[in-house]
Amino acid sequence: MNLSERKILLFIKFMPLFVIIVIYIICSLFLYKNNYELFEKYFKEVILLSIILILISLYLSYKITNLLKKSFIKYQNKILEDIEENKKRDFMLFQQSKLATIGELLYNISHQWRQPLSVITTTASGIKIQKELGIKDNLMEIEMLEGIVRNANYLSQTIEDFRDFYNPNILKIDFLISSCINKCLKIVNPQFMNKDIVIRQKIEEFSINGFEQQLIQVLINLLNNSRDIFEKNNIENRVIFIETKVSKNHLIIIIIDNGGGIEKSNLEKIFEPYFTTKHK
Repeated sequence: MNLSERKILLFIKFMPLFVIIVIYIICSLFLYKNNYELFEKYFKEVILLSIILILISLYLSYKITNLLKKSFIKYQNKILEDIEENKKRDFMLFQQSKLATIGELLYNISHQWRQPLSVITTTASGIKIQKELGIKDNLMEIEMLEGIVRNANYLSQTIEDFRDFYNPNILKIDFLISSCINKCLKIVNPQFMNKDIVIRQKIEEFSINGFEQQLIQVLINLLNNSRDIFEKNNIENRVIFIETKVSKNHLIIIIIDNGGGIEKSNLEKIFEPYFTTKHK
C-alpha cells in the first residue's frame, strides 16, 4: 500500500471521530453561551454521551478501515492480475506476429537462395562432366570451385542476416537505426520487389539502447500494412518513404506511403491495445 492510499485510509478512519468531536464542541459552545444553567445541569451527561459517541466512532472507524483494507487489497490484486494478463497477451501477440513473419522469411530466403543454388548445381555438374569426359583444365576447375565457394558463402551470409531476428534475447542492447532498418528490409525486400513496391530512405544515423528485434517487428508490421493497403486499394505507383532524424531530445522514425491513409473512424483507435482492422 503506497503513501497516498495510507493517507486516504487514515482520513476515512478518523473522519467519524473528527465529525463527532466537532459537533460536540459546537453544541457545547452553543449551549454554554445560550443556556449556561442547562449546560451546567447536564454537563456530566454530555461528557458521558461524548465518551460513548467517541467509542462508537472508534469502533466504526475500525470496521470501516478493515473493510477498506480488504477492498484495497482486492483492488490491487485485480490490477496486478490484469497487468500480468496484459503482459501475457502482449507477449503472445508479439510471438504470433513473429510467427506470421516466418512464412515471409522462408519465402524470402528461398528467393535469395534459388540463384546461388542453381549456380552451385550447374558448376558442380560441369566439373563432373569434365571429369567423365577426361577433360583436364585445372585453371577452369579452380575458377568453377571458387564460384561454388563464393555462392556457398553468400548462402551462409543469408543465414546470418536472418538468424538474429528470431533470437529470444530480451536484453536491451545498443544498435544503430540504419542497421535495424537494413535488417528489416532484408526480410521484406524480395516480396516487396515482386509487388513493385519502391522503398526510399532518408536516414539520419543515431544509436538506440533498447530491444532491436521488437523494433524490427514493429517496422515489418508497418511496412506490411502499407503492402496490404496497396493491394486493397489497387495502387499503381507504390512508394514507401522511410525517414529517421534527431529533433532535440527525440529520436524520430517516419514511415509514409501513398496507400490512401488511415480511415478517420480508426484514427482515435490506433493506439488502443489489441485494436486491429484485420480480424481474420
